[in-house]
Amino acid sequence: MADLLPAPYYSALSLAFSSYAGRPSVLADRRVVRLGRTMSFGRVILSSATGNEPMALVSSAVAML
Repeated sequence: MADLLPAPYYSALSLAFSSYAGRPSVLADRRVVRLGRTMSFGRVILSSATGNEPMALVSSAVAML
C-alpha cells in the first residue's frame, strides 16, 4: 500500500446563475455527460423545488494526467 500515490488531476468548473431561489428548497439534477479514461465531463442543473425552473447551471471537466 505504500507504493500507491494519488493520481494527479486537473479540473475546471463553470457556474452560471439565471435566477434567485428565495426561500424555497433547491433541487440538483446531476449528470455525467461523458466518462472517459483520461477526461470526464459533468453537468448539474439547480432548480427551485416549487416552480421547477432552472436557477443555475454548473459544468465541470476533470482530466486525469
